[in-house]
Amino acid sequence: MYYKGEGTEPDLMASFDWVQAAAAQGEPNACLLLGLSYLSTDERYSRYVVQNHDRAVAYFKEAAAGGNLSGMSTYGIAKVMNRTCAEDAYEGLQYMETAYRLGDKNIGDILALVKRDSALGVPKVN
Repeated sequence: MYYKGEGTEPDLMASFDWVQAAAAQGEPNACLLLGLSYLSTDERYSRYVVQNHDRAVAYFKEAAAGGNLSGMSTYGIAKVMNRTCAEDAYEGLQYMETAYRLGDKNIGDILALVKRDSALGVPKVN
């Protein structure tokens, strides 16, 4: 509502405050949006948050836990691409596969690439 100015003047600060409040309550869509904000280099968001990969990933995980398919996919990608151990890659792949199985067809090409790319060291999951 505030972001697009629906029924009011656009107000990015008010919009961001509402997203933060919703994320604090565990609302999955808000968690995804807040996670994306922490990764963004867009100046509209950098007024409110400083880029922070770890916080972004934590919000993606919370969005995934709440059933948000894009949150599952994004968390999976983050775990695969920024893993510190093989277990991270395996966990990330499982999140991506779950999101795909539940209907996020946008992750399909990335999932196929990750499974095919042995240079990533991602274990095979059937």
